[in-house]
Amino acid sequence: MNTCAATPKPRKFWLGLLMCALALVVCAPMLTGCASPEDAVRKAATSYLDQLKNPDLSQEDFERYMGAETASTFESYGIDAVALGKSLTKHFDYKINEVTVDGDEANAVVDASNIDFAALGSSLQPKFLEWASSAEAQELIANNDQEGVMKKLFSMLQEELDADNVSTVANPVTVTFTKSGDDWVPLSSQQISEVLFAGQNPADMYAAE
Repeated sequence: MNTCAATPKPRKFWLGLLMCALALVVCAPMLTGCASPEDAVRKAATSYLDQLKNPDLSQEDFERYMGAETASTFESYGIDAVALGKSLTKHFDYKINEVTVDGDEANAVVDASNIDFAALGSSLQPKFLEWASSAEAQELIANNDQEGVMKKLFSMLQEELDADNVSTVANPVTVTFTKSGDDWVPLSSQQISEVLFAGQNPADMYAAE
């Protein structure tokens, strides 16, 4: 008797192995479709938030996201809204923590960080006041050159946003996703904006003492 001979595997074993192999072949090119709901939501959230970290915005994109009226206001003052938008994302970072799925709705808790708007306001306020008393500012005001004043103010703002040594804050922000067909999409663009601003109200910069 040959004790080294392999014991034949039952037919069910080979059928199960074949099914596993087929599953791998099918899932390989489309991992999202075969991923768990939590992984699919995490991947969707990463896709949206990575666009904030590495924006490739055009003027048309800005108009679509911010509205034609806002875009027109920026344009009337000669402000490069696309460049300003990119400056707003320079210090943005995020990490997706807990993801929970309940049917066709999911919540992703995102630890978001960006520039501290209250600190930004505190830094800008004395610079604005100093510039307001300059000969350049007085000439623009005397000529009722509102466009010139706004361009200067936004230029100072963008310079602060682009600085390397800025104060940042980090806060958890919950983003709700809903299932649309095979995709997961944010419930509202407002929640994505909250992540970008790290849970802050940008108006805090105007409340600086």
